[in-house]
Amino acid sequence: MKLNPNHEVTQALDDEMMHKVTAILVLKMGGRATITPQDIEDLNLMFPGQMPTLVSEFNHDSIEFWLVPEKEGRRLAAEEGGLPQ
Repeated sequence: MKLNPNHEVTQALDDEMMHKVTAILVLKMGGRATITPQDIEDLNLMFPGQMPTLVSEFNHDSIEFWLVPEKEGRRLAAEEGGLPQ
């Protein structure tokens, strides 16, 4: 679910761009990455009781990504004009 679908950053990170982002992250990890069921479980356990939410921010010459609990993601989206609080 996109918490702020009308935000310029969210719109720029369409499926094609996210494939490129994934490829760059794999490149940064040495050119190969494996995701296991344990990785998915670890992600789900990162913020007990809340869905991990990917936040993205365009900077002058980079894109920053980080994970926050869903409640924090909703708050950030609302601050940027996304979903209401």
